[in-house]
Amino acid sequence: MLFRSIGDAVVATDRDGLIHLANPVAEAFVGGTLVGQPIGEALPLIAEGTGRPIEDPVRRVLAADQVISFSERLELRPRGAGARAVTLTGAPVRTADGTVSGAVLVLRDVTEARRVEEGLARIQKLETVQVLAAGIAHDFNNLLAGIAGYTSLAAILIPPDSPAQDKLNKADRAIERGRGLTAQLLTFSRGGDPMRSRVDPRALLKDATGLALRGLGGRCDWDVPDDLWAVHADPAQLGQVIQNLVINANQAMPNGGKLEIRARNVEASPGPLAAGRYVEFAVRDEGVGIPAENLARIFDPFFTTKPQGTGLGLAVCFSIVQKHGGHIEASSTPGRGTTFRFWLPAYDRDQDDDGDEHSLPPGGCVLILDDDATFRTVLTEMVRALGLGVVAVGSGQEALQALERQKFALLIFDLTLPGGPGGVETLATARQRGVTTPAVVSSGYSDDDALAEPARYGFSGALRKPFDLPMLRAELRRVVG
Repeated sequence: MLFRSIGDAVVATDRDGLIHLANPVAEAFVGGTLVGQPIGEALPLIAEGTGRPIEDPVRRVLAADQVISFSERLELRPRGAGARAVTLTGAPVRTADGTVSGAVLVLRDVTEARRVEEGLARIQKLETVQVLAAGIAHDFNNLLAGIAGYTSLAAILIPPDSPAQDKLNKADRAIERGRGLTAQLLTFSRGGDPMRSRVDPRALLKDATGLALRGLGGRCDWDVPDDLWAVHADPAQLGQVIQNLVINANQAMPNGGKLEIRARNVEASPGPLAAGRYVEFAVRDEGVGIPAENLARIFDPFFTTKPQGTGLGLAVCFSIVQKHGGHIEASSTPGRGTTFRFWLPAYDRDQDDDGDEHSLPPGGCVLILDDDATFRTVLTEMVRALGLGVVAVGSGQEALQALERQKFALLIFDLTLPGGPGGVETLATARQRGVTTPAVVSSGYSDDDALAEPARYGFSGALRKPFDLPMLRAELRRVVG
């Protein structure tokens, strides 16, 4: 009764490895009877990751003549049953006179524990990548911000009909692709909510799809109406969703096929969302499809069926869409393709986030705080191009000293300053000293809470690097207004 009640798989063999006893758990592992079968055929064990069969466990137990625990990470792969990760312990079986008559083996199913262990290892690796990605993206954004600033300054110095304007436009498009790369890096870094603005989804669909398919080939059919409503979204994060879905669709068609991109205006209550005005996006492929048993798990973090996949792409899509107040779902027919649909709230006409009706105060002076000397220089020139005076400093202490010396119309503070207080801390100190000047936070760490919710930290606006002169002008007008 005790033998049958043990929760691990237990088998007993003779000296030749022939199974004489097996409890119900052991037989459930293989889905059949074990008694009378050789241990190697009935319970084939391999080294995890290599697929190499392990040495006869009964022979190893008899040679050791004592209880042993097998140190290898093992997988049990019986015929006609699913593989499972196991640990193995063995001991010799002795008769009353001490003679060794065989061996007893205990196999414990550790599949779920191994999955949790691997998940924790992935999380630790992900946290390392998050820190690295955020740092790289910050530095890269500073470089892009300098380039974007100088190209936008050059554009206003060159006659509109100059051939050089076309070259500057191409440079701007390259900068946009750079923004897309940093957005992908920041997918792995943790931070605040989306930085929403009025976004034209038609242009974003074209750009994001083109970037995702560059060099991959494939045919893409469009069904995107000219009167598609704008959405209230973070363009970098929305572009990441589209790119992930397009890349997935392309990978699902290894032998080629048609990719369809569709969008339409809807006034309904899609999925769990409340009734309202939404823009529906759809990405459809003619690929291998998703089995029904996997369809419910595709948005789970770390769930993947790809050998080299991370299981993060669709989880990121789900998180971004949800943070935007939207909904995403998938439908699939194995062998015929998959369709991903997601809905985002349409832009509210009453939300005025472009601020174009406001004007900047002529002759006002702006205080710039940024540790990057190159970016300080280009931002100084951009602000001067708007007809404003500038004082630019590289540390929080210098910014506080400047605020004691003179009055400013506006403050532009970098978020992170290595080796000293950043923009948030410096502004908090200034506010405690009675400074009420409007402030704008600026950073290449575009996933920080201060960028998503500037008012919470005492700022009136936010600028995500890299930004150009028109973007700077629009945000300063909005803040001054």
